[in-house]
Amino acid sequence: YVVPPCTHCGAETTLKPAVVFHGGSLQPQVRDEATSLAQNAHGLLVVGSTLTVFSSFRIAKEMHKRQRPVAILNMGETRADPLASLLIASDTCGVLSALTDRLVGHPPLPRRME
Repeated sequence: YVVPPCTHCGAETTLKPAVVFHGGSLQPQVRDEATSLAQNAHGLLVVGSTLTVFSSFRIAKEMHKRQRPVAILNMGETRADPLASLLIASDTCGVLSALTDRLVGHPPLPRRME
Protein backbone atom coordinates (compact mmCIF):
# COMPACT_ATOMS: atom_id res chain seq x y z
CA TYR A 1 0.00 0.00 0.00
CA VAL A 2 1.11 3.51 -0.72
CA VAL A 3 -0.03 5.99 1.90
CA PRO A 4 -0.36 9.47 0.35
CA PRO A 5 1.68 12.35 1.74
CA CYS A 6 -0.13 15.02 3.71
CA THR A 7 -0.98 17.98 1.46
CA HIS A 8 -1.32 20.24 4.51
CA CYS A 9 1.85 19.38 6.44
CA GLY A 10 4.19 18.61 3.55
CA ALA A 11 5.73 15.64 1.81
CA GLU A 12 7.68 14.42 4.84
CA THR A 13 4.55 13.80 6.89
CA THR A 14 2.23 11.03 5.81
CA LEU A 15 -1.42 10.45 6.53
CA LYS A 16 -2.13 7.00 7.85
CA PRO A 17 -5.69 5.83 8.23
CA ALA A 18 -6.69 4.11 11.47
CA VAL A 19 -6.59 0.67 9.87
CA VAL A 20 -4.23 -2.28 10.02
CA PHE A 21 -2.63 -3.05 6.68
CA HIS A 22 -1.87 -6.56 5.47
CA GLY A 23 0.98 -7.98 7.52
CA GLY A 24 0.39 -5.57 10.40
CA SER A 25 -1.13 -6.26 13.77
CA LEU A 26 -3.64 -4.60 16.04
CA GLN A 27 -2.29 -2.39 18.77
CA PRO A 28 -2.35 -4.36 22.06
CA GLN A 29 -4.92 -2.04 23.66
CA VAL A 30 -7.24 -2.30 20.64
CA ARG A 31 -6.82 -6.09 20.48
CA ASP A 32 -7.55 -6.51 24.19
CA GLU A 33 -10.63 -4.28 24.08
CA ALA A 34 -12.00 -6.06 20.98
CA THR A 35 -11.43 -9.45 22.59
CA SER A 36 -13.18 -8.34 25.76
CA LEU A 37 -16.18 -6.97 23.85
CA ALA A 38 -16.41 -10.16 21.78
CA GLN A 39 -16.57 -12.30 24.91
CA ASN A 40 -19.93 -10.73 25.80
CA ALA A 41 -21.28 -10.31 22.27
CA HIS A 42 -24.19 -12.25 20.84
CA GLY A 43 -22.66 -12.16 17.34
CA LEU A 44 -20.06 -10.54 15.11
CA LEU A 45 -20.54 -8.34 12.05
CA VAL A 46 -17.46 -7.99 9.85
CA VAL A 47 -17.67 -5.07 7.40
CA GLY A 48 -15.17 -4.46 4.62
CA SER A 49 -12.34 -6.62 5.91
CA THR A 50 -10.57 -9.69 4.60
CA LEU A 51 -9.61 -10.59 8.19
CA THR A 52 -6.05 -11.09 7.00
CA VAL A 53 -4.77 -9.62 10.25
CA PHE A 54 -4.68 -12.61 12.60
CA SER A 55 -5.80 -10.63 15.65
CA SER A 56 -9.12 -9.87 13.99
CA PHE A 57 -9.46 -13.35 12.48
CA ARG A 58 -8.92 -14.80 15.95
CA ILE A 59 -12.03 -12.96 17.17
CA ALA A 60 -14.11 -14.48 14.35
CA LYS A 61 -12.72 -17.93 15.16
CA GLU A 62 -13.59 -17.51 18.85
CA MET A 63 -17.14 -16.38 18.05
CA HIS A 64 -17.63 -19.39 15.79
CA LYS A 65 -16.18 -21.73 18.44
CA ARG A 66 -18.71 -20.33 20.94
CA GLN A 67 -21.48 -20.93 18.39
CA ARG A 68 -22.18 -17.23 17.97
CA PRO A 69 -23.24 -15.99 14.51
CA VAL A 70 -20.59 -14.39 12.32
CA ALA A 71 -21.94 -12.22 9.49
CA ILE A 72 -19.54 -10.92 6.84
CA LEU A 73 -20.20 -8.02 4.46
CA ASN A 74 -17.30 -7.71 2.02
CA MET A 75 -16.71 -7.41 -1.73
CA GLY A 76 -14.41 -10.43 -1.86
CA GLU A 77 -13.46 -13.53 0.03
CA THR A 78 -12.23 -13.42 3.62
CA ARG A 79 -10.30 -15.97 5.58
CA ALA A 80 -13.35 -16.40 7.85
CA ASP A 81 -15.83 -17.24 5.08
CA PRO A 82 -16.02 -20.91 6.18
CA LEU A 83 -17.01 -19.73 9.68
CA ALA A 84 -19.74 -17.33 8.56
CA SER A 85 -23.42 -17.77 9.30
CA LEU A 86 -24.17 -15.08 6.70
CA LEU A 87 -22.08 -13.87 3.75
CA ILE A 88 -23.02 -10.77 1.80
CA ALA A 89 -20.72 -10.21 -1.17
CA SER A 90 -21.53 -6.61 -1.97
CA ASP A 91 -20.50 -3.00 -1.71
CA THR A 92 -20.41 -2.10 1.97
CA CYS A 93 -21.63 1.48 1.50
CA GLY A 94 -24.66 0.44 -0.52
CA VAL A 95 -25.70 -2.29 1.92
CA LEU A 96 -25.15 -0.15 5.01
CA SER A 97 -27.07 2.75 3.44
CA ALA A 98 -29.97 0.44 2.56
CA LEU A 99 -29.92 -1.04 6.05
CA THR A 100 -29.94 2.41 7.63
CA ASP A 101 -32.88 3.43 5.45
CA ARG A 102 -34.74 0.28 6.46
CA LEU A 103 -34.09 0.79 10.16
CA VAL A 104 -35.37 4.36 10.11
CA GLY A 105 -38.57 3.46 8.26
CA HIS A 106 -37.72 3.95 4.61
CA PRO A 107 -38.59 1.47 1.82
CA PRO A 108 -37.84 -2.19 2.58
CA LEU A 109 -34.66 -3.93 1.55
CA PRO A 110 -34.77 -6.48 -1.23
CA ARG A 111 -35.14 -10.04 0.11
CA ARG A 112 -31.86 -11.17 -1.43
CA MET A 113 -28.65 -9.16 -1.68
CA GLU A 114 -25.73 -10.06 -3.95
